[in-house]
Amino acid sequence: MRTITLSFIIFFSCLVGAGQTPDEFKQRYGAPDDKGHYFARTGIVLSLIYSKDQKLSNIIIEPGDLHITNSPDLERDSSAKAMPSDIAHQVVDEIVPMEKRGKPESFSAVIESGCITIAPVDYEFVTIGFVKRCREQGGGTFKIDIKLKNK
Repeated sequence: MRTITLSFIIFFSCLVGAGQTPDEFKQRYGAPDDKGHYFARTGIVLSLIYSKDQKLSNIIIEPGDLHITNSPDLERDSSAKAMPSDIAHQVVDEIVPMEKRGKPESFSAVIESGCITIAPVDYEFVTIGFVKRCREQGGGTFKIDIKLKNK
């Protein structure tokens, strides 16, 4: 599992982003909490990550009770809380609608280990990485990492 996690981190760390402002998130989801998290839905939080030059580079979507944005270790047991995938996808569509993603890129990879699937989807302007749990273990999405590309 650590190899998969490391592969996921390495793949996404090579992408640099630019884009939306905190005001746009505040307007849509209200003011962030004291840790800077925006609440997209009950139990679903957004974390904004900025590059050294203060441009938005990543948007992390995760369950409200799991704050894994600061931890590269995605290992967890199958009973860990996950977001309903359909609702998590709705949040992604709100943040980065299809028309703002650009053309789909040809690169695609899916990494599976046990009951965990890591599936990045690459577009011209963003890469969206999904970390999901298999149906046999209750399904759902553990984390979505939206990487904004600097174009």
